[in-house]
Parts: sequence; structure tokens; C-alpha cells
Amino acid sequence: MLWDDSVIVNVRHVDFFFIDIDITLPGVETWRFTGFYGHPETGQRHVSWDLLRSLLSSISEKWLVMSDFNEIISLDEKSGGPLRNFGQMQAFRDALSDCNLEDLGAVGGPFTWSNSRTKERLDRGLGSPSWRGLFSYSRVIHLPPSQSDHIPLLLEVKSEPPTQNRRRRRFRFEEIWTSHSQFPQAVEEAWGQPQLGNPMLQVLNGTATVLECKRHLAMTAASIYYTKECNNDVNTYMVGKY
Repeated sequence: MLWDDSVIVNVRHVDFFFIDIDITLPGVETWRFTGFYGHPETGQRHVSWDLLRSLLSSISEKWLVMSDFNEIISLDEKSGGPLRNFGQMQAFRDALSDCNLEDLGAVGGPFTWSNSRTKERLDRGLGSPSWRGLFSYSRVIHLPPSQSDHIPLLLEVKSEPPTQNRRRRRFRFEEIWTSHSQFPQAVEEAWGQPQLGNPMLQVLNGTATVLECKRHLAMTAASIYYTKECNNDVNTYMVGKY
């Protein structure tokens, strides 16, 4: 578990299968976080669910439980390998229902664990109704895999909607740009980067170069204005800079 200096953490209890803490964020009331580890042995999984029930102190508590539960909720959270026993999944769902915890969902790939042959979503975030009400714009993000067979999870705690970026204007190429003396130089500056690496990397870099060329042309055009004058029925373009 990692957090920055703006977060105040008070440790309630640490055990082999869980860590229980209180968290205070700037300007936000204190809430409870439990990092939980489900028993790796199927036959002992019921012990984990009883432990989870015992950690429930109040239905109204602002409580978030997160980490590796070593179990899935439904068959669509598993790919490859033998089918999961229905009773195992139901026991997990019953424990979550008893604790009034709801899956927060996730952004990213559908699975959090893999042994190459089998992929499963064993890691997740679960929130109580009051926690989800307080941080209704929070999300769990599945980060890229590292050396572990489990991917890391990133929790973004948000009580307000994210700021909406202004919609980008569509790029439109203007033929008149080609008549400007700076046009060849602008294209050459954006396009002139060498493409290195294997063929696939060159394709990706090439795509990025096209986007960079579009951006550079748009910025160059934005800094130039054209004034049209008629002289003896001949169009002359006077070019200047803002």
C-alpha cells in the first residue's frame, strides 16, 4: 500500500490476511480501508469469508475493502482452465451481501491474475453504500502487469466529477497553406524525425509522426493570418503574424 503525504493514516490492526486502517483526506471526513487477502486454499476460503463478516462493525460505516480475494464472483471473470465451482462463487457473493459491500468495477483489462494458461479477476475494490455515496466518482484502475502474476490496482478517490476537457476541433487541411513560404519548412520539421526500431515500432512511430505533423501545421496556421486584396482582378495574399 502506498499513499502521499497529504493522507493521514491510522492503523487499526494488522494481520496475515488483512490490514485495517482509518484514512483522512484533506477536507474529507475519516473513512475505513481494509486491505484483504483471501485464503489461497479453496477448502479454507470459508474462513476468509467469516473473517470478512467479523470485520464489519456497522452497516452505515464508510468502508472500502480492496485487494486479492482469491475468488471470482461469476464465470465471466475467468478465462481458461476448468470451470469454477458454483458453490465457491456463491459463498463469496453471500459474504459480500452480508457485509453490504458492492463491487466498484474497474477501468482496464478484465483480469487481474494470470499464470499464462488461465486468467481471472481475483483482485477488486468493494465499497459500502455510504462510502460509495461519499466518493461516487471514484474508480479502480487496472495498471499494466509487472513481475508479479497479479497486476497492481490504483484507487482514485473522488467525490466530484472530473473536469471535462473542451472538445478538440477537427483538423482541416487548407490548400492555401501550400502557397505560403513557410509550408515546406513546417512539414519538414514535423515529419523529419527518423523512424527507429522493429517494423511494428516504426508503424507506431509513423502514426505518431502524422499526428505531430497535423498538430504542427495547425499551430503554424493559427499564428498566420491571410488578408485578401483584389488588384486588377488578381488575388494577392498578404501574409503577416499576429
